[in-house]
Amino acid sequence: MNVPSTTIVLLGLLAGCNNGSGDSPDTVRASAESTASGDGGSTDVTAFGDGAPSVMGDAHARDLVITMDNHVELLGNVFGIFSGDVYLDDLLTAPDHSDPAYAGKPDIDQEGNLVSPPVDIVCSNGGVASFVPESDGLFFDSTASWNFAFDNCQDGDRLLDGDLEREIFESISLESSGFSSESQTQLKRFAGSLERTRIGSFAFLHTEAVSFSLAGPMDALSISEATTRLDTDSNFGRMSGSFTVVAGWTDGQPIDVEVTEEFLQDEDPGLDGRGMKFDIGQIELLAGADNRLVLSAGTGDLDTVEITVTADGTSETFATSWDPWVERFFFDSESGY
Repeated sequence: MNVPSTTIVLLGLLAGCNNGSGDSPDTVRASAESTASGDGGSTDVTAFGDGAPSVMGDAHARDLVITMDNHVELLGNVFGIFSGDVYLDDLLTAPDHSDPAYAGKPDIDQEGNLVSPPVDIVCSNGGVASFVPESDGLFFDSTASWNFAFDNCQDGDRLLDGDLEREIFESISLESSGFSSESQTQLKRFAGSLERTRIGSFAFLHTEAVSFSLAGPMDALSISEATTRLDTDSNFGRMSGSFTVVAGWTDGQPIDVEVTEEFLQDEDPGLDGRGMKFDIGQIELLAGADNRLVLSAGTGDLDTVEITVTADGTSETFATSWDPWVERFFFDSESGY
């Protein structure tokens, strides 16, 4: 696997993120010249396997990451990772090859046979790419996929590398052992597998061992070791899983996220499928041994959760409404997937 020479520079943005309170929750302001946090601590983002990011922070030098002041924003973005709202618009159309023939499903004839042929090409820089279609042989309700393989392939202004399988039926599935797309201004990397669907009010996102990173002059995000499940409908919901995230809204420091008790909802919360409130479940955000947040839904009141924020040896527990976060469980993708 060829790793582009600018990989370290772009991933270094994750270490320099320091997003002030005036920034948008989903936007990371970063500088290509800054690769260390301002307080002397640092985040080391390195590659492992076939390009998935590994994030390690300097726990001794960093300031508090989780506070009473930012808990609403942090939880909103964490729930947005479970739903895909934070990152899936940057991933669902991958590999985003310039040839529109590979933008959707392979073509199939009236008997369910593949029309789209397998193709091998030599890219403009001498790299190579392979496009191999697959189908289950059915014309109606068919499942079809493209298997992409890139080796240092220049496609327009982007350098594509690695493997990616994309399957489309009523849902879209992506799987890769390591895929990257790099331009002069942005580096995107993905590994693992995910499945996403939205049909009417019903939606789900399931991820397995997903690592995703996006780095550029205006944004930086790293999600690693994500195995998650979120299912929502107008009258039920469930959520489970864990991951580690580094972004501007985490001050460039890693936060470990884990659902310690599965979130469940078996009644209509009155949101018309465009959000969710859970009446059972617990989630923990951990940014060091003495900096954490625990949200518990089991208060006996559907509209209320209990939150405990621990920072620098002091814990504060309070009850609050679900309202700031209900819409973060809903994601309407730009691509329609």
